[in-house]
Amino acid sequence: MNRSRLHFFLADRSMKPSFEGSKTSKLDSKGRMAFPASFRTRLGEDYGSAISVTIASEGCLAVFSPDEWSDKRDELARMIRAQPRNRRLRRFVRMVVGAKETIVLDRQGRALIPEHLREYAGLDGEAMVVGCLDRLEIWDRERHKAHMVDGELGTFGRLEDEFDAPEADPESGGDETCGGIGA
Repeated sequence: MNRSRLHFFLADRSMKPSFEGSKTSKLDSKGRMAFPASFRTRLGEDYGSAISVTIASEGCLAVFSPDEWSDKRDELARMIRAQPRNRRLRRFVRMVVGAKETIVLDRQGRALIPEHLREYAGLDGEAMVVGCLDRLEIWDRERHKAHMVDGELGTFGRLEDEFDAPEADPESGGDETCGGIGA
């Protein structure tokens, strides 16, 4: 995706984000994590009691609704059909799809995170639940802190410049920036 298309996607005013913000949570000795109340309502309204969880980049977990997971799975299948000889793509798909679990939330909004997913994300104790528009990410709290300081915040300005806004669309009558972040 080129710079203009990516920034337009991020600035799309018609997109209604499902999840924003971040909250801390804890895993109990059985590996259950209570989703923070601010996300729990949304999970119950939109996801019902089942969620799809798999590995994500940078050592965290991604949480999707069953419908969103179905869309992601179909997208991965299309990529494989378009590039059947791409071994790296097949390996990536195998890793993501092979790690996916359907998890049922209990009445208290807790989910038992399977051991292989906890190990991948380094989850043991405190976790960060981060809203990422169409999904949630679950991070080990210390890993998330290091990621934000060393990876994201340290390069935020450079990243924003890299994905600079396209020119304003005269027909929309407005500025197509990413909500003024960092401006």
